Amino acid sequence: MDALMNSELIEYCFEQCQSLAIQLGERLENRFDFEKRIKILEDYCESVYICSQDNTEENRYRMSDSFLEMKTTIISYLKERKEVILFIAADECWWKSGMEQMYRSQKEDENTYAYVLPADNNIKEKLSISEEVALVDESFSVSIIHPDKIVIHHPYDGTNHSVQISKALCAENLVKDTDCLVYLPPFQVTDPDSADDVIIPAIQELIEQPAVKYADRIILNSDVMKAVYLETLVACCGEDTRDDWEKKLMVQSKESALLEEYQIIKKRKEREEDAWNAWRGDRKILLYHIGISSLLTNRENGIRKIRESFDIIVEAQEKIFCVLTLQTNLLEDLKRIDPALYEQFQELMKEFQKEIVDQGFGYYDEASEAEYHLAVMDAYYGDGDYVAHRCRMRGIPVMIRMGA
Repeated sequence: MDALMNSELIEYCFEQCQSLAIQLGERLENRFDFEKRIKILEDYCESVYICSQDNTEENRYRMSDSFLEMKTTIISYLKERKEVILFIAADECWWKSGMEQMYRSQKEDENTYAYVLPADNNIKEKLSISEEVALVDESFSVSIIHPDKIVIHHPYDGTNHSVQISKALCAENLVKDTDCLVYLPPFQVTDPDSADDVIIPAIQELIEQPAVKYADRIILNSDVMKAVYLETLVACCGEDTRDDWEKKLMVQSKESALLEEYQIIKKRKEREEDAWNAWRGDRKILLYHIGISSLLTNRENGIRKIRESFDIIVEAQEKIFCVLTLQTNLLEDLKRIDPALYEQFQELMKEFQKEIVDQGFGYYDEASEAEYHLAVMDAYYGDGDYVAHRCRMRGIPVMIRMGA
């Protein structure tokens, strides 16, 4: 009876050794620089099988030697291997607002493999224009490859009207497939001036999202913003969580943000200042930026407030030249999400064209390229998103539009 039990135990151990080697091989063969070492795992599996069929001393020594070779190979690989970082891009504006600069920095690091996974075909088409971006598609199995870091900028996990992602790319699932999930907030919002600043409720809404909950690291643009995040999260989760949130929240230096701004401007020239100056005359140029979130949230009230702001611009035509720009893809996203609201907004744009552009004291930036106009802007008015942040970084006065 004891002999039978020992025999079954030995057979079980052999099966477990083979199973472990197979699982290890399946996980590592998808790494970008491990393929040539797979044979060593296969040799070990073979030695285990031979020993299970003929458990002689010679075969046991062979299996032991094969195990040591496999162990040495894997340890060596782990010491030499490059870090794999996957950036998941969900929106072109969000990509430009911070993720692009972080990706390019990691791509230039000789110790990392940096890749970009577009969340849908729309962003894939736009990123594929640049040969400098190493794109991967849905065949890139995140769960099998298990990147060392995954960088995301989509906060909502399927709850946002404008940008939708698959369930597999939600933070709740991605955190299981990486050693470190990094969240880069898509809207680099202007720092609040005080505890009762009107922008704080909008910031808190962004904080109370799944990406913040599941991320291992959250990259922010200032110590002020870190304090807002920290106090909001502690208020939601309890004082006993303060140390945990302190470790997760990290600040990206202003120098880094300015470098990003410089690189973008260097790569794509701003519009000719002579043309802008010819349009403006002695007037100040006001950049008026409209995002989709405030439209979907405030609907008719939002339309009404925008129309009222047009009236103010008309009254100030001798002092102000208005450049109206929209969030990237706003029109197509609004048409898909809410056709009725889209029609109202299109009528509003026709009013702007007729009452302001055609009269010579405004410009409608249909290409949604606001970030390339900043060099000639005197002031910003609109939603508190990444364009507002860039203006703030350049010292341009920023006024946040309240939607309702």
